[in-house]
Amino acid sequence: MSLQFPRRTLLQGAGALSLAAMVSSMFAQNAWAETEPGAAEFAALRNRWVDQITGRNVIQAGDPDFAKAVAAVNTKAADSLAKLNRASGRTSVFTDLSFAKDAEMVTTYTRLSQLATAWATPTAAVFGDASVLADIKAGLADANTLCYNDAKEEVGNWWSWEIGVPRALADAMVLLHAELSAVEIQAYSAAIDHFVPDPWLQFPPKRGKITSVGPTGWTCARESSSGPWLAKIRPNSNMQSPDSAKCGSSSPAGMESSAMVRSSNTAPPLTRALTV
Repeated sequence: MSLQFPRRTLLQGAGALSLAAMVSSMFAQNAWAETEPGAAEFAALRNRWVDQITGRNVIQAGDPDFAKAVAAVNTKAADSLAKLNRASGRTSVFTDLSFAKDAEMVTTYTRLSQLATAWATPTAAVFGDASVLADIKAGLADANTLCYNDAKEEVGNWWSWEIGVPRALADAMVLLHAELSAVEIQAYSAAIDHFVPDPWLQFPPKRGKITSVGPTGWTCARESSSGPWLAKIRPNSNMQSPDSAKCGSSSPAGMESSAMVRSSNTAPPLTRALTV
């Protein structure tokens, strides 16, 4: 079976680092079979997603490597909190960013995701902080209302709307999952599914969608042109370079583990693991 390398796969594993390691630990290769996981399996998937993002089950107090990693999380969180726009009737979440630019929209969601990571990481300075949680939730709500929602059209770079924001938003959603209302989850999931209704295609409708073929570290394949989709998911959060993954029979550079996940002939909604 030859593999194709598209720009993204299921946002059921939207966090670039996260889903693959969880899926590989939950399902053996090609083991999704004909029945998809239920609510309990998706809950376990979300928990392992958070485990991968935060390292919460492996952090060792006093270990210099963990201390360095947590310090980096603290620095990013402190920087983001310092730039938070606390003005009444704000039109941006951060004082130095504007929703008028799609790249800054991505940075907005990236910072909110980083704050969520700090809030959910044991030993981090803002771990479990109620006021920070409120700031993150307010930021997600305002970003959804002002910019990234299911009534908007893409402007600027398609990547911002179809990869950059969904990846950061999905991470934030899974980190805060127990703290989000059903209404919030539905609204944010609807936004993602609006901009990425089919994970195998890219570009907005008015531009004309095409099959996604560029490598960004995610891989997928079909057994045949009419067979079920197989998604090979790469757990690597450092996905800035589109050349980091190469086509071929060998694993892409940086792949730590992978899982072949069998779905139906039609790609499922990207947000399934966040809404079940």
